[in-house]
Amino acid sequence: MNQEEKIEILLSSIQASIVIPDGQEQAIRTALVDGLLKLAQLDAGLKKAVSPYRYYPVELLREGYAVWNCGGFCPDKNKGSALMAAGYDGSLLKVVRTNKEKNGKHVLCLVYQGCFLAEAKSYRDGSVFVDLYQIVGFSSKAGGTFEAKCKCLYNSGPKFVTTKMANEWVQRLSGLIESVSYMSLKEDNVSTEYRW
Repeated sequence: MNQEEKIEILLSSIQASIVIPDGQEQAIRTALVDGLLKLAQLDAGLKKAVSPYRYYPVELLREGYAVWNCGGFCPDKNKGSALMAAGYDGSLLKVVRTNKEKNGKHVLCLVYQGCFLAEAKSYRDGSVFVDLYQIVGFSSKAGGTFEAKCKCLYNSGPKFVTTKMANEWVQRLSGLIESVSYMSLKEDNVSTEYRW
């Protein structure tokens, strides 16, 4: 069913319930179009937010695949972001390279299938939104680049937590979640701080 058919059904339901004054039908039709557009945008945003898979760029080294722990708070934009990886058991990963970017790349870690990636978005008011993913595979892209296919297992914000993991796993990965949150709020991340 297309949007025009939906609008016609809604409009006929309104007309069956109330008498629409002359000249108001077009205003109601416009409001219905606007409402359906907003619903479609919200639905698209929700699907993206809870999408089961996300793809992150990785580097292929002699030792294996690697991802950069990176991020920080940007005062000019009043928001921050961070990405951090941990092993299957929540432990720190082997570091193969370091970089001293203020709010950019910090530590390049080897990752493997089963590792976790945590991504945080933060705002000036201190609110932080965290998504936790588990790497389920790797693939190559055109141009010789590589990516990790990751399954979403956890989302949190100031007033919500959504998880597909048992509480013991959330506890095991709490250090990763806290660290990525902290990094996204910190304005100078030259020295990467791991809080677990």
